[in-house]
Amino acid sequence: MEHDPFEDPVGPYYHQIYKAISSDGLEFTKIPELVFDKASVPDVLRLADGRILIYAVDGAHRSRSGLMVAISSDNARSWQQGSLQMRNSRGFAGADPEAVLLADGKIRLYYVTFGKRPEPGQPPDFESVNDIRSAVSSDGILFEEEDGIRFSYPQITDPDMIKIQSTWFMYVSQGPRLIRASSPDGLHFEYEDIVRENGSVSNTVAVEGGRWRQYYCAEGIRSALTSDGLHWQEEGGFRAFPEEGHMICDPAPVKVESHWMMFYKVAPLPRHQRRW
Repeated sequence: MEHDPFEDPVGPYYHQIYKAISSDGLEFTKIPELVFDKASVPDVLRLADGRILIYAVDGAHRSRSGLMVAISSDNARSWQQGSLQMRNSRGFAGADPEAVLLADGKIRLYYVTFGKRPEPGQPPDFESVNDIRSAVSSDGILFEEEDGIRFSYPQITDPDMIKIQSTWFMYVSQGPRLIRASSPDGLHFEYEDIVRENGSVSNTVAVEGGRWRQYYCAEGIRSALTSDGLHWQEEGGFRAFPEEGHMICDPAPVKVESHWMMFYKVAPLPRHQRRW
């Protein structure tokens, strides 16, 4: 009988991925059908041939790598879902996948590997350092881990990668805080600054007019615009709304033809955070 392998009542076993659509990338309408069950922290990538790939944490522990991959050839109407395969010395990948398409057509996947995790019910150890690592794939399924660590910092999660002009930016979360690091090559990142104190777990995409939009979590999903990756103009209102007894987070937007899709996580709130 299937059961929660992590024994966490608000953990990824109870997370689900849904989809919303928008004509302008600002006002989204939720599609009620469940996309993936027992999956968390989605990221989406559209290939040059039109296929859409989603990577996510496998909340049911079905995958040896800890990550799942799903591929759609019909603009996200149907999916082939399975396990991401990782070649490395640890035998597993990590968490919080973030995929980028490289100039040569390969896919680079960034993910978190954790330092010391707190015991259940204990506060995080903010001196414990997490690492962002990466792996490369030609088919989007089998990945070969690259040597070295891309970035290390205390208690960071959820890498968000974007190349703006000639600079790679990595936005990582430290609880509700969003931190910025930069790199000339996408491999060696240096800490730069704090982007905002309240609004993290971001996903940044190119939009019209030489600008980039960053979706992030802050009691729902909000967004901000930039032209340089450094300075942000907050956009008013929510892109999506919390649901009763649940939180929504982990925005994963992609433009398909003339409209936007946003995949996102729905997860149960801890009882002490529920308003109902």
